[in-house]
Amino acid sequence: MDEPVCILATGQSVPESIFSLKDFIELQSSAKDFAISKLDANDHDQGQRIADIKANFDWVKRCAENSAIEKRHGIIPEDGKRLQDFYEKYDYNPPYTLRAKYWRKYCPELAMNAVQKAVKEWGGDKNRITHVVSHSTTGWDVPGLSHHVMYNLELPTSARAVPVNFVGCQ
Repeated sequence: MDEPVCILATGQSVPESIFSLKDFIELQSSAKDFAISKLDANDHDQGQRIADIKANFDWVKRCAENSAIEKRHGIIPEDGKRLQDFYEKYDYNPPYTLRAKYWRKYCPELAMNAVQKAVKEWGGDKNRITHVVSHSTTGWDVPGLSHHVMYNLELPTSARAVPVNFVGCQ
């Protein structure tokens, strides 16, 4: 007889670096200013693009201010002091390969921290785990975060991976 699948515990792990709402808005404003500095306001099409960039920033700022999120967690790569330093270095568009490198470096470690908390909270035998559900909106790797967890926990080969990726971060 099959047992029903249910969630018996969850774990959370976030990077140590904290970005205040003010820091987040400052980063977005700097990115806006950088993008606008590359355009010619006297050119009709580019002038429209500038208006769109400003409108988009205003919308992002309103969303951030109304989100009730006072702080965000993230990594500051390359031994920088501020996240903005990293983005400025790459003209606010760091290459995907670099962002993927940092995801592969930090995400599995954060995932395993969360898993250890969940297993401890649950208090059960890890060999009874039948499914590992993982989620990421910021990156991926093959064979995936769920498989990384299954391997590092040394789960039975009957355990199944359930990656739920790129479905939004709300």
